[in-house]
Amino acid sequence: MSNEHGTLSAGRHFLRAVLLGYWNPARFAEAVREVPTPAWGLVAVLIRAALDSLFVYLPPALMGWRPWPDPMITLLHAETYYWFLVWFTPFYMLFLWIYLAGVTYVVLRLTGRRADMDFVLNVGGFAQLIVGAVLVAWDWGCYALGTRSPVTLGITHLILAQWATVLIVVAYRKFLDLPVWYTLALYVFSALVSYPISMLVMRSPLH
Repeated sequence: MSNEHGTLSAGRHFLRAVLLGYWNPARFAEAVREVPTPAWGLVAVLIRAALDSLFVYLPPALMGWRPWPDPMITLLHAETYYWFLVWFTPFYMLFLWIYLAGVTYVVLRLTGRRADMDFVLNVGGFAQLIVGAVLVAWDWGCYALGTRSPVTLGITHLILAQWATVLIVVAYRKFLDLPVWYTLALYVFSALVSYPISMLVMRSPLH
């Protein structure tokens, strides 16, 4: 009974952190700070990856769509590229989560700032899920409205993804004592080291 109660309590805490991320960044930061282990961030990333695999890339794979532009990795065929993304996306999301957290941690240590790897991992994981769930719903909304331009989708994704920046800025300011300008600079640096990888592998679900 105690194990079931503990699991239920953990689930409520997890859901609370996610929901707070949509309307109260300060309380979201507090909820994430109370998370006992980065395994929670891992769960958040895996849920985000499952949403992308099942609701973003599986439908175009089933319909036999080709991505635009064509894959840069010539070993992979355009006709089956979305199937590749269905299976590859969870691994990519996990890599990106750990990679960006590692880059952030190293930069913080090198610049003499306060660093907490568990907190960085959890903030990044929850931010991925919070924004990612909205992006999935947005993609389906665009498709339902007949908007199928990858360029338009990319621009709107970039705008919506800035909410993750807000969550991270507030969390780092509140618990790592980082100035806003520092976190924004760190965000830009992280984007510069991650976007080339994303552009190489990932593709829009619309074409």
